Amino acid sequence: MTSEQGAQDGLPLDDAWHRVSPASIIYFAVQFLGHIAKGGWQTMAPLAGALVAAGEKRWMVLAFGVPGLLLVIGIAGLLSYLHFRFRMNGGAFLIQKGVIQRKRLTLAYERIQNVVINEPIYFRPFGLVALGLESAGSSAEEVSLAGIPRRLAEDIRRVVLLERAKPGAAQPEAAASSDEAPTGPVVPILHQGIGELVRYGLSNNNVWVFAGLAAAALSQAEDQLGNIIDSGIGDQVTDMVGTGTAALVLFGFLSVAGLLLLLMLASIAGAIIAYYDYKLSHEGKRFLRSKGLFERSETSLPDSKIQSLLVDRPWPAILLNRSHLVFRQVGFQSTGQDAAAPSKKFIVPSVTDTKLRELVGLLTPELQAWDNIRLKAISRRFISRVLTYNIAMPATLAAIGTSIGLGPIGLVILLVPLLMSPFVYLRWRQYGYWSDGKHGVVRKGLVGHSLRLFAFHKVQTVTLHQSPGQRRHDLATLTIELAGNSITVPYMPLDEARAWHDEILKAVATDRRAWM
Repeated sequence: MTSEQGAQDGLPLDDAWHRVSPASIIYFAVQFLGHIAKGGWQTMAPLAGALVAAGEKRWMVLAFGVPGLLLVIGIAGLLSYLHFRFRMNGGAFLIQKGVIQRKRLTLAYERIQNVVINEPIYFRPFGLVALGLESAGSSAEEVSLAGIPRRLAEDIRRVVLLERAKPGAAQPEAAASSDEAPTGPVVPILHQGIGELVRYGLSNNNVWVFAGLAAAALSQAEDQLGNIIDSGIGDQVTDMVGTGTAALVLFGFLSVAGLLLLLMLASIAGAIIAYYDYKLSHEGKRFLRSKGLFERSETSLPDSKIQSLLVDRPWPAILLNRSHLVFRQVGFQSTGQDAAAPSKKFIVPSVTDTKLRELVGLLTPELQAWDNIRLKAISRRFISRVLTYNIAMPATLAAIGTSIGLGPIGLVILLVPLLMSPFVYLRWRQYGYWSDGKHGVVRKGLVGHSLRLFAFHKVQTVTLHQSPGQRRHDLATLTIELAGNSITVPYMPLDEARAWHDEILKAVATDRRAWM
């Protein structure tokens, strides 16, 4: 990219270092507050210790401590702003940042995987945005230019994508592809209203996440709850509902129902905040997405960078006749807490079957009609193997120990395999696989299910494994490693597992399409 081109685009391409807007102080302060929150109790331990030591004067500690903490956060934001510099030079971004520990980061255009434009609510009055640049092979955003004009952010995104699409541009794993160029008309795909987001909030797994958090909070507050009960709240409850068994059962049922209702409302509120005014469109061979209530996020993703399509259908989504899609990208399937972060996933919430077929057609135009796919079941020996070795044998060993200490009552553990049998059967029933020789589809689940669609030429490794029992019955387990995630198909017929294995290796060796 030449200096003349940069001047026409309004980009800062001279050799001078540039600052972001002073409004970015807010961004850096919020970021610093986020680091404190991630630190959890370790970062709050000094304040907690001061409150305990202060005794009756703890309110005075809070009166001075909270403003002091806010002052520290503000100073941290100011210093981060003063020490942040950036420039674009020689096909790369150069960043200088850090207060105590100075850092200098260079990110070349060819390493950029995603270009994201975020518009926090506190930037909107100033017409500013935060430009995020995510590189291949990293689970985190490497460069964030917070507090730059929207037009500049859009120009940077366009120039970066055009530079990557040039025939002579370097690529990490393959030749450059024009698929990344933002050319062609923008074709709207879907625009999710509040109704669809409510469906998404009701049918995704966030309800159980909130339930886990609520259970953790209740366990942490066990002593406080005990004190509340001892103080007479329990007596008030019995005065209202009586002491009869039926009344207490009804009260317990209504309490659980009320808690579940609150969890569902929290999940719905979270879905609306995160995906408000969700828009998905297609330009050339790129997906464009915008979403968010308090912070608008605009992301572009090339079709070729999508490693697999996850079609998630929890049981509530099946009842609502909806699917939730996730475009799996190379380098962004992090583990631990980040793995669940919505900001790191390209999610398409609450999709109808018609839209699902449309999206599959855009991703894999050479794939035969989605409705014609008929999944094959794995061997029924999966059921006997899991019940015998994973459940019955451990239960038997446990029963021996408990019967010694508890007598015959300890043998109740032997009922576990019987109780688990329906769930093992459901697990076997949900497993399924299909292939046309170039693509694979694998389904798994329990009550609900998820399907994974992927192209064979994007597979990194494939392993065929046989246990002694599988060898006796001509069965095998196939493990497929994609960039950042793996897919396992247990108890396939040996001839079909070998066919998948050979077709995948052939596609990897002969297909030269770029996918990194």
